[in-house]
Amino acid sequence: MTDKAKRKYPIAGTDFFTQIMNDNGYYIDKTDVIPWILHRKKQVMLFTRPRRFGKSTMISMLKAFFEYRIDRDGKVVDNRHYFEGLKVSQDAEAMALIGAYPVITITLKDVIQHSFKEALGALASKVSIMARQCAWVFEQIQWRESDRKKCDLLIDGSATTEELATSIAFLSTVLHDATGRNVIILIDEYDVPLQSAFLHGYYDEMLTFLRTMMSSALKTNPYLERGVITGCLRVSKESSLSGLNNVESHTIMSEGKREFFGFEPWEVQEMLHYFDLDDAYPQIEYNYDGYNFCGRHAHNPWSVIMCIRALLEDAKYPYRTYWLNTSGNDIIADVIHQNNDIRQKCFDLLRGQTVRAAVSEYLTWKDLRADSRYAWSLLTFSGYLKPVEYEDLPGDTWACELAIPNKEVSEVFAIQLGRWFSDKNALFDPLTLSDAFWQGDIATAKIQIKAALQCMSYFDSVESFYHGMMLGLLGAANRYIESNIEYGSGRLDIGIWYRDRAFIIELKSITPSDLKKLGITREYIDLDAATDDEKARIDARLAVLKNEALKQIEDRQYAEGFIQRHPDVKTIRCYGIAFCRRWVEIAMKI
Repeated sequence: MTDKAKRKYPIAGTDFFTQIMNDNGYYIDKTDVIPWILHRKKQVMLFTRPRRFGKSTMISMLKAFFEYRIDRDGKVVDNRHYFEGLKVSQDAEAMALIGAYPVITITLKDVIQHSFKEALGALASKVSIMARQCAWVFEQIQWRESDRKKCDLLIDGSATTEELATSIAFLSTVLHDATGRNVIILIDEYDVPLQSAFLHGYYDEMLTFLRTMMSSALKTNPYLERGVITGCLRVSKESSLSGLNNVESHTIMSEGKREFFGFEPWEVQEMLHYFDLDDAYPQIEYNYDGYNFCGRHAHNPWSVIMCIRALLEDAKYPYRTYWLNTSGNDIIADVIHQNNDIRQKCFDLLRGQTVRAAVSEYLTWKDLRADSRYAWSLLTFSGYLKPVEYEDLPGDTWACELAIPNKEVSEVFAIQLGRWFSDKNALFDPLTLSDAFWQGDIATAKIQIKAALQCMSYFDSVESFYHGMMLGLLGAANRYIESNIEYGSGRLDIGIWYRDRAFIIELKSITPSDLKKLGITREYIDLDAATDDEKARIDARLAVLKNEALKQIEDRQYAEGFIQRHPDVKTIRCYGIAFCRRWVEIAMKI
């Protein structure tokens, strides 16, 4: 085992490859992407993956590898030491190109403002940083006065909109004139400004700006050697990339023998072994695995690193929902709030079911709210869903069975669904509902559930609908929640625990066939107009069902099985809940 004084450490919070290496950080070697890119011989490549999946680190690593730059002492910067012993060092053809090209790098990940004017200000700051990185050549070039003035304007953030839009192409010319070398252009998170513009109502203005920036930099630029773009989505038709015919896209649906972004299982296991944490893999796999990229399994790298850090620091609760706190959940919130069909199916997804949908690589932001196909595509390519099975359809489209990839993402869904209920009805609050179950306050729990049910415009008569809904309501305020897990001699609907206490829930519902047995002939969806006599019969049936649910918990020994699985739990409240449209009855036993 490595000497502890020299052991590497899982560094989080930085995207800079050189900083990770300088700080003796543990680096999962993805440098074989360099010869892979070179062998493709495509001038511009687009890589799409969900946020926090290593795209920015790859961009930083490519910059460190390819960059030709002269330092203040007039010496050529040599970054070979960063790549010693890494996979790329075994490729002689690739190593011959280390330090061979000036590099222009810009990241658009923070261009998330609420107006186009504010977004232009953010873009001006990004361009200023980009121009400052190129300043080492400014003393080596014979300037035209207008060009020198333009550089000064870019650096101090006072350039015009047009000058900002053509800044990458302009700096390419400057670098080429100073060095006689073509330029590599690296653009990180290209689609973030479009996403924010879509959400905040200035989409057309941002689209026009980015089209000019991308086209001038990557299509009509005579000094472009290669370009690499990263983002979450491959946006099409009216996209900022729509005018580029030289882009090769690599998305999560592209076939490949290697995953250059997420951590593959063997990489996570190797990392855990390095830190003597082998026993942690099953829980890490449950929380953060499940993605299917290029036909290969992948873990969320950000969450894995954060979890391993927490384990090394003996944190009390290391298996947290780290991905949720990295921002960028506005899109899933928008989809859930705007699309009733998808919102209903999210309840099924929370129960561990799959949803069959057509998924297309080509997204059109303007059609997102009108066409559910685009919403399912967005959720898939953004990392909220995974394709369990898929078959090719014409036009870069797939018929997919979609599922939530892991425990962490299921919590994101539950939280967003809980917020939707809260936004629709001010009387509903996920924390109040959760507290009621923890404290055994049945009256308050019923009030909260009824408030949530008032938000629903459609009700399925089967128990599974209410099951998914309750997972959303309770998952919004509880981290430790399980569903459909075998306890005792059956599968419990919902189990929630925290430290030494827990509550478990079994659900029942009145079906249309039950209504007929009660002598009620009206359609299930029309029960809001039920007569007093019909309501009395429904209430009586609900009282029976809630007790049957409670008895099922006892007969199948769910509580005993739960304690066996969670030995720290000492106290369990057992709940039987029965539903019929907007009616709910609850029974409890400790």
